Amino acid sequence: MNDRLFSIFTPCPNFFTFCSEFRVQDFRRASFALHAPSPVAAREFMGHHLSRLAGVILIPGDHYSTEEVAPLVSQIIIPSSMLPCLADFAAHHLAQLDRYIGSEDRHSFLTLENRRFELNNQRASEEFSLFRESLLNEIEERRATESALRESEERYRALVELSPDAIYIHTGGKLIFANSQGAVLLGVDRPEEIYGREALDFVHPDSREFVRQRIAKAFQTGEPNPPGEQIFVRVDGSQVPVEVASVPFRYQGEIALLAIVRDITERKRMQEELIKGQKLESLGLLAGGIAHDFNNILTGIVGNLSVAKLQIDPSHKIVNRLDLCEKAAFQATDLIRQLLTFARGGEPVKKFINPASLIRETGSFALRGSNIRSIIDIQENLWSMEVDESQLSQVLNNLLLNAIQAMPAGGEVGIRAANETLPHNNPQQLPPGNYLKIAVEDRGCGIPQENLIRIFDPYFTTKPKGSGLGLASVHSIIKRHGGAVEVSSTPGGGTTFTIHLPAIPGRQPENTGISESMELRGSGRVLVMDDEYFIREIATYILGFMGYEVDCCADGEEAVECFHTARKKNDPYSAVILDLTIPGGMGGKEAASRILEIDPDAVLIVSSGYSDDPVVASFSQYGFSGVVPKPFDAEGLTRELKRLIPNKK
Repeated sequence: MNDRLFSIFTPCPNFFTFCSEFRVQDFRRASFALHAPSPVAAREFMGHHLSRLAGVILIPGDHYSTEEVAPLVSQIIIPSSMLPCLADFAAHHLAQLDRYIGSEDRHSFLTLENRRFELNNQRASEEFSLFRESLLNEIEERRATESALRESEERYRALVELSPDAIYIHTGGKLIFANSQGAVLLGVDRPEEIYGREALDFVHPDSREFVRQRIAKAFQTGEPNPPGEQIFVRVDGSQVPVEVASVPFRYQGEIALLAIVRDITERKRMQEELIKGQKLESLGLLAGGIAHDFNNILTGIVGNLSVAKLQIDPSHKIVNRLDLCEKAAFQATDLIRQLLTFARGGEPVKKFINPASLIRETGSFALRGSNIRSIIDIQENLWSMEVDESQLSQVLNNLLLNAIQAMPAGGEVGIRAANETLPHNNPQQLPPGNYLKIAVEDRGCGIPQENLIRIFDPYFTTKPKGSGLGLASVHSIIKRHGGAVEVSSTPGGGTTFTIHLPAIPGRQPENTGISESMELRGSGRVLVMDDEYFIREIATYILGFMGYEVDCCADGEEAVECFHTARKKNDPYSAVILDLTIPGGMGGKEAASRILEIDPDAVLIVSSGYSDDPVVASFSQYGFSGVVPKPFDAEGLTRELKRLIPNKK
């Protein structure tokens, strides 16, 4: 008996267990174990080693059949310790080889100790059935595992590629993976363009040391880094604010860092807008806090100036100076009103006006003293509007000021007004109907395209001395009037602002019945309630000068008592002027309600330094017949009285 060892060829994974144990034995003679990829490889192997092989067993597999294996089989010599393993492993193959070998019902296994181990075909068949069932189960489990793994990989790939956040992997400081959003964030077309680049190259220099420490800490502790804000630098040098979270992990056998990066540009913009809003709210509180006292003081100034004008010959040269003082005082009032309107959303005090005269007067006044010439083009029979005259004047002033600043060397500005009926689905996105179209056009330096989208943002300005409030106020006022404002500009070709405001065809402003040449004198008893002494004093002087009999009081409770007493004496007041806000006492709103309980036909006029108060904007809803905003002059006060007192029965 030749005691040379046999080689076993098999593609079966179970064979590796057998081979590993077989190689542990201390054999002097060579043994061969090979996973043959094909019959050709098997034949080549046996051709080279046949002189040393007494026989060969080839286990049939995917690459070769039993017919190819059978002619090579003779007897087997294996160590005794391997018999159980071989029995479980190869018994069914031996049974299949029977019909080709033509052997008896028993196969002999000769061990190195020359002891013979016999395995009959029946037992081999039973062993084979169990092995086959086990193998099929193992194959099915493997297929299920591989399928689940493929699905998991597909889900992961889809999750990574569809993620709105950028995802990067870097190892050794170099980027080795990025998803499509990661490429977009850094300004490249494909992720492969940044592979191999230093990850820190895309971090702003001011943040690199901080980021380097975060990376080192993650690798040292194995713990993830919580989200933190950083600045990334794109390949074109532009900067983008980001939020980065990272975690160390093993990737392709190496320690790597997975970073998830979110573009927070929009969040930063919203935060800035929120901060601006908070600043505006603070500004509104500040403006509102001083508006009442400021307008009260201006009332004393404007009222006395107007009284002085009434007592001086209109041809006197000092009258012009008094006019300029009066206009300056009203400009100070407009400044407070502008802050209130923009910061706190002051409601417009609307009335019907003829816009043509307002446009001409505002255009003339705003451009006075500048090197800009106005070209005013107003359509005939311009429709009337119901607007806050002061706020519309403020809008035109701001637009004309913007035109003056755009043409420091001088030039022309066009002011055009026309009637226009807007259809459904109009570009202005306004309800269909009748509108007044006002355009202010300059021939200045123009506005760059990237600034046009921000032109109405609070505090946005490109002018060294600009506040960024003017155009924001324009937008706020026009929107509050139910209109729209648009801007078009070409760098170097000038800028045009176009306003659309609701108009009312066929309706003219109410005639007060007072001609300009008629003296604003009247008669009747008037009660003035105001907490400021100098307001009561100037109102008493003006009304007394104009022919009225005036009583004064300091708060609402006193006003109600005076009104009630006058009625009991059968000497009622023709009108009552009530200050809206009385610190520490009854204000005009509550006093009006109490007075109307006494006399529902009482003529009540609200007066307030809070120009944005809803009672001033919608006075009739609170029982008032008219309004005299502060600061008021002699003409404004007496005109309102002249309008209302004749209507009292």
